[in-house]
Amino acid sequence: MKQTRNEILRDLWSKGIWLQEAWRAYAAEEKLNRHRALYAKSAIEMLATAPQPAEDASPMAKFGALFKGPQDLLAERAEVDRDMQDDLRRFLYTGQLVALGFEPPRKEASSPLEIPAAYWPKTHSPSLTQWGANTLKHASLIFVDVRIVSRPQFDAALLPASAAPVQTGRPPVNKAIKRTCQELITAGKIDTSLSMKAHYPMIREHLAQRGIDLPIPPEAINDETIRKTFSPLFKDLKEANKQ
Repeated sequence: MKQTRNEILRDLWSKGIWLQEAWRAYAAEEKLNRHRALYAKSAIEMLATAPQPAEDASPMAKFGALFKGPQDLLAERAEVDRDMQDDLRRFLYTGQLVALGFEPPRKEASSPLEIPAAYWPKTHSPSLTQWGANTLKHASLIFVDVRIVSRPQFDAALLPASAAPVQTGRPPVNKAIKRTCQELITAGKIDTSLSMKAHYPMIREHLAQRGIDLPIPPEAINDETIRKTFSPLFKDLKEANKQ
């Protein structure tokens, strides 16, 4: 039996990523690694290992010296978290990702709604985007239990049964990466005297500029996915340059 739109949306919602987790799940690898490194440090341990201030320092100076390390760590954490959250909001208000949520009060029979991309604020607004509560506010509207899915995942699920299915997953990503790398090689923008990894930001940027409809935003494609496709092309180019 053919599913109704509400049933499809329920299935999509159940497969989505909670809003409070999505800003990490869709983060660029470099930012996610920085996030993990900062949270691996302990603010309490930094208090115990803080350098001793000069004996003649004022009480305020001693207090400031003691807490400088932990305060700097917390500030760095807040900065990188906000940066990753800003990226996710941008993916949402540009339509690269899709949010599904419920109007309160949510009941057992409630169906999730597609949240329009325009409802996502373009600036940092903690009162509107409530990450920890999986909640979005827009004007007089409230959406709760918000989860995130990719645009291709959303579109493929809602295609008419007679339509050709949209490819999802890694194959279209790898195909787009390969074509992009070939274009960059043809344009002479790949420098084999540099490491492969040094080219990854340029590859992501080129993917974004081409506006390809990928399962995930270009910035969220991890290094290993790029490496697997780029490596044989890079090696071939390196060998050709030796001749």
